[in-house]
Amino acid sequence: MKQYSIEEIIKRIRHRNNDIFKYLYKEIYPSVLKYILNSNGNDDDAKDVFQEAIIILYRKVCEPGFKLNSTIKTFLFSISKNIWYQKTRSPETLVEDMVKLEEDFSIYGLEDEYSINEKEIGNSLKISLLQKYYKQLDSFCQRILQMFYKGISHNEISKKLKISIELSRSRKKECLKKLLNMISTDPEYRKFYGV
Repeated sequence: MKQYSIEEIIKRIRHRNNDIFKYLYKEIYPSVLKYILNSNGNDDDAKDVFQEAIIILYRKVCEPGFKLNSTIKTFLFSISKNIWYQKTRSPETLVEDMVKLEEDFSIYGLEDEYSINEKEIGNSLKISLLQKYYKQLDSFCQRILQMFYKGISHNEISKKLKISIELSRSRKKECLKKLLNMISTDPEYRKFYGV
C-alpha cells in the first residue's frame, strides 16, 4: 500500500478523499482495535471509537491554521484512547476526565484558545452541567449510562435490564444523545462557548 506524507494526508482529508480514509483505517485501526479489545471493549466499540476519532481529525484538519505536532498514527491512536477512556468512566468522573483529555489535546497541538482561567471555568461548568442533567434523565437512562460507563458490555446490560442487545445499544445512544443535547443547549454552556 502506498505511503503518504503528513502533508499529503492532511490535504487529502481536507478534500474528503475516500482513499485516504481507507488508508487510515487499514494502517491505524488494527492498533485501536487491539487496545479496545484489551480494555474490555468489543469490535463494535472499536469501530465507534475510531469513527469518532476520524471525525475529530477531519474537523481539526479543516480548521484554519491547523498544525499537527505528531504523526497521524499517534494523533488518531491518542484520540481513540481518550475517547475510549471517556466512555468507560462513570458519569461522576466523566467530565472530570475531560480535564485530562484537554491536557492530552494540548500535547498534540489541539488546545483551545482559552487562557488557563477560562479553561478552569470551562471544566467546572462542564462538571456542574453533567451532574445537573444526568440527574434529570429518567432512571432507566441513568442506569444504562452508569453501567455503560463502568465498562459493562451490552451483552451484560441486556441481561441485567432484560432487554435485547440491540435495544441496549440503541437506548444507550439515545440516552447519551439526550444528555449531551441538554448540556449543549444549556444557556450557560452556550454563553460560555459562544454557541
